[in-house]
Amino acid sequence: MFALLSELRAACTISCGLLVVPLRDFLGLRRTQDINFANPLHRIPAANAFPEVPFITPQFGTGFFREVLMAGTQCGNIHLDTSSSNSWMCVQASEIRLADVF
Repeated sequence: MFALLSELRAACTISCGLLVVPLRDFLGLRRTQDINFANPLHRIPAANAFPEVPFITPQFGTGFFREVLMAGTQCGNIHLDTSSSNSWMCVQASEIRLADVF
């Protein structure tokens, strides 16, 4: 897939972090996502292997803000998208304001 993205000069958007869907909770549907696979640091090998592919991480990394910043520091082709409900801020180890994030 990454080779095809490279050939097409296309970006790769990979959501990561917490996924809470209030409607699912309201309907009593189980949460089946495994957060062990949600860490943005796990995309570093692919970003290194395909440096011409922009890897976009939406929603500030959705609870993995520190990790997405570290991944972006390691790989210049890992980018952060700022679209978000910002509910991820409640799980940060220290209090953080949106103004601080920007």
